[in-house]
Amino acid sequence: MYCPNCGRQAAPGQRFCKGCGLNLLSVSQSLSGQVMTPEEQREHRRRLEEVRHGVRTLFTGLGLMFFFYFFFHSLGFAAIGAMVFFFGVGRIASATVFTSPRHTLEFHWPSQSPEQPSQAPLPLSAPPERPETMPPSVTEHTTLRLEQPEYRPPQEKQRIIE
Repeated sequence: MYCPNCGRQAAPGQRFCKGCGLNLLSVSQSLSGQVMTPEEQREHRRRLEEVRHGVRTLFTGLGLMFFFYFFFHSLGFAAIGAMVFFFGVGRIASATVFTSPRHTLEFHWPSQSPEQPSQAPLPLSAPPERPETMPPSVTEHTTLRLEQPEYRPPQEKQRIIE
């Protein structure tokens, strides 16, 4: 797979382009046809939001439980925190376990009707033979080499006496 932004080759499991940082996960999903519809995206976001609220409520209940137990030295007030804690656990469970993504039936049109004759496979032939002289590569000899100047020993300068 190649990055559509910069054209750099990317490994199949790579999440981000090493050249430009583009998110390649969405590109690979779109190439494989796994893109979620807007309705599925809304449902997914709603489930994630429910899990976030559940985790937030869970830790709020845990904090209240410890606060009431240690500051009031009573299990009666700590029960309030325990109720909030278990309410958060219930929200997380309902968001992850009990709500499942909606399954839809997909109808695919047949690619070819029975009346249409199928294309006959092309005859396989041997690959073309390589010419004896290979054409020059684009990357070879890209630097122009300058000719080496002849070596001349330094000449003595004449002194001009005035």
